[in-house]
Parts: sequence; C-alpha cells; structure tokens
Amino acid sequence: MGCAGESHHWTGTSRVVVDLGHGPDSGGAAATFRPDVTVLTHSDSDHIGGADDFFRGIRRHPGGELWLPYEWSVLIDVAERISAGAVAVPQIPVDAGAVEVVIDLARVVGAEDDPAAQRGGPVRDGTDDGIRIDRDRIGDALAGVFIPPVYLDEEQWGGGEGFLREALAKDDLDGIAADIALKATKLAAIVTGARRAGMTVRWFSVDHLTLDGREKWQVSGRAPQVSLVNAVEVRVGRVSAGWETAVLLAAMRLSVQNRRALATLLWPTDDAAGFLVWSDGDGTGCRLDALPWDRLGGMTAPHHGSDNDEHDPIWQAAAPHLAGLEVVLAGGAWNQGLHRAFTAHATSARACTSCGRCRAAQRRPGIRVHSAQHAAVTWPQLADVCAVACACAHHR
Repeated sequence: MGCAGESHHWTGTSRVVVDLGHGPDSGGAAATFRPDVTVLTHSDSDHIGGADDFFRGIRRHPGGELWLPYEWSVLIDVAERISAGAVAVPQIPVDAGAVEVVIDLARVVGAEDDPAAQRGGPVRDGTDDGIRIDRDRIGDALAGVFIPPVYLDEEQWGGGEGFLREALAKDDLDGIAADIALKATKLAAIVTGARRAGMTVRWFSVDHLTLDGREKWQVSGRAPQVSLVNAVEVRVGRVSAGWETAVLLAAMRLSVQNRRALATLLWPTDDAAGFLVWSDGDGTGCRLDALPWDRLGGMTAPHHGSDNDEHDPIWQAAAPHLAGLEVVLAGGAWNQGLHRAFTAHATSARACTSCGRCRAAQRRPGIRVHSAQHAAVTWPQLADVCAVACACAHHR
C-alpha cells in the first residue's frame, strides 16, 4: 500500500502490516487485512495517520501484536503522570544527560525473561476513558524548567530535532507544551486502541544491543517470521521522581528523529523471498553488510526514495545485490527528488505508488494527480503499478 505515506502488507508465515499510511484508506485496508503483527516505525503522520481507522475497523483482535518504539512509552507515561498532577518538585534541570536517562529506562528482554511479563511497559492498560493528557498541566510543569545554555548547542541536535531546539532557545515553552501534548495524545490513542482491541503491545529499542552479540534481526520480534533489523525488544521502566520534565523533553526529542525509525525484515517463506521495509530510517543500528541479502527478493526505497545523503549507506550496502532485488517506492512528497540509486535501478525491477513524474505534476498549482490515495499492489510483479495506473517502467 502507498499514499502520501507508507503502509505495507505482507502475507508470509505471519500476516504483517508495517505502518498505517496517511489516512482512512490505508488504515481501513490494514484493518481488513487483520495482521498478526503491526509495526509502527515512527510517529510521522504519513506513517501513523491511519491508526484511528485501523482500530475502528479492526475492533477486537486478540492475539494480534503491535510493535512500537520504546521512547513512545516513556513520553506517554510521563505526559500522563504530569497530566494527573503526580510530579515531584523541584525538578532536575534539563541537560544532555536526560537522553541517557531515557535510554537507561529500557532493558533488553532476554531469553531468561518471561516475555508475557515484560511486554507492555509502564503505560497502563487503556480504560474506557483512555489515557488522559492535559496540555495545560504539561505547560505548567515546563514553565519553571531550567535549561542550561550548553544544552542548546546546535552540534548536539539532529536536523529533525531542530524545531524543538529552536523553541527552547526562544523560551517558547508554551509552544513546546502544545507539541508534546498533541504527540502524546496521538500516541496514547494508539496504545489505548490496541489495548481495547485485545492486542499485545511490544516495545523495541534502536539504542540497545542484543544480549549475546547476534545481529538484531536474528533475535528480535518473531524470528524467523518478522523481525526488526535495527531494534530489539525491551522492557521499559518508570521515571524516577524529579526527572519527569527533563525526561519528557528528552523523549520528545528522540521521538522526532527519523533516523530512529524501525526497519522491518519480512522473512522468506517457501513461496516467496524475503523483503526489507526501511521506512524513513538511515540504516544505523545494524550491520548493513550482515543482513541476509541473498535471501531477499526486494526492499523499499528508504525514506520514500528521496534524494537524501543520509540514506546513502543503505543504497551502498544493497548495491552488490540490487540486480536481484525489486525496489518499491511508496508515497513521497512533490518536493522530494528521487534518489539516483532508485532512478538508475532497472525499470523492470522497480515500482512505485507515487513516482517521479507524478510528483513533478503535483508541483503545478491546482493539479492533484493522485485522486486515489492508495494503490494495492502484489509483489514481485510490481513494475507497472502506480497510484494513477501509469506504467512506472516509462518514468525516468
């Protein structure tokens, strides 16, 4: 599936959905698919925008699993505690160490752990009223926060985090509170929706190593069915009293870094080769050369195939194997150029749901090319499929 965002459906040993696209079409289609595993890679709206319609359509789904980035658990938990007025004062000053505190809250789930006891993290089960996030109380909690100037050193911040750093530099804590409340509310609704559907929530971290040194894709998730190439399952602890506001800002900061997006390996079956869904990640957190390239038949073009140097390592690692891979480009924006590795790939082995020519047409005022917001495609025969039924093989 593809629209302005991404939603990939895979029928293998397990039925898997990776991301829920931008809106009701993709979210509703994913619900109809009734996946065993649903992976939400990161919190951009073009990847989780279909969540409401997914849970509305799926209703009850006991046995289904929802895999989420662990920093969401931290953000929701602290935002809810602050919203409930359960915050100790005074608070620890916000500094770079807060990110390490967030990372230290997660512990890798190992073979000696009881998986059922580890899953779920500190975010409580959703009640009929759901998880409550209060924007005003979050604003009150941030109003007196102390942020050392060194924390705002631009070199410490990634590009995707820039809006947060700039808002802190301008002392726009009210605006930050609004952003945090909005994000926490969206993410809390996803967790609550999963709980009400009877699904198991599992948290995954790109920050932690495996226990025994094996590659993450070999041990995470449901190997050898569906696993994450750059993340392992973790149990998430609770924030210590006094750290709430510092951790809230740190968790917000981590959750906006696209490079942290979970990357999914859909394992080969007797009937199909494996497939890699890179989402918007840049390949960090895993050894790219150690991936089972010889068992793959295809992959998505990272970050909607955009011409972004940060994703060069993925293309470089795939280069020796590209001749045998289908490459699928899902979604993308009109102002994103296509990566040279995608446009150079054999036209018979690439496909898209919003290709370069369609994007160029979208730049013209008043022109909306994709009246249909998604396209259903069957892999590996993808080369002639696009959201507007054009022949991608002819798009240079």
